[in-house]
Amino acid sequence: MDMNPRNPQQRIVFLDYLRIFACFLVMLVHASENFYGAAGSTDMAGPQSFLANETDRLWVSLYDGFSRMSVPLFIIVSAYLLMPMPAAQTSWQFYRRRFTRILPPFIVFMILYSTLPMLWGQIDGATAAHDLRRLPLNFPTLAGHLWFMYPLISIYLFIPVISPWLERATAREERFFIILFLISTCMPYLHRWCGELWGECFWNEYHMLWYFSGYLG
Repeated sequence: MDMNPRNPQQRIVFLDYLRIFACFLVMLVHASENFYGAAGSTDMAGPQSFLANETDRLWVSLYDGFSRMSVPLFIIVSAYLLMPMPAAQTSWQFYRRRFTRILPPFIVFMILYSTLPMLWGQIDGATAAHDLRRLPLNFPTLAGHLWFMYPLISIYLFIPVISPWLERATAREERFFIILFLISTCMPYLHRWCGELWGECFWNEYHMLWYFSGYLG
């Protein structure tokens, strides 16, 4: 079956609407999360909760919970547009094309977040130096919102691996993979009810469905 019938140059209108919806959800989740949190527990929640009553707590939790699909929607759009890879494209060609687009601005913004806040006293020189040293390892102290770049890079790294399978897979085989992904996504709830599962123990956190979890699904 032809899994990649679309023209790469053809604009897919519903994806534009999906991006707009995902952008709205990003704004909604960041607006919601400032209304809750234990006193002083996070910088996002602030020193106190702004929930006036339990009704507000319910509605804020619904808004916040619903809008958590924002980043996964962006990941889905990327996967829809990039997979499966063109038959003539090699893994290194794919990596070079994708990473030359995202890594330069990513690196520039991490450097800016490590240095510019010193101008208005939000961080000191020691924190800036620490953040700069750790740039190859993680995002700077004040750039927690850049966390999404790492799962995106991970998906890009994995696309050449899974793309050949996706070209040959039937819809039924894809659904089987997604079912395993959905089960792995429910692992926190299964832990509460069943404890350690499928090979987990104190020296091994990688359960049987570990490789079907995360944004890969």
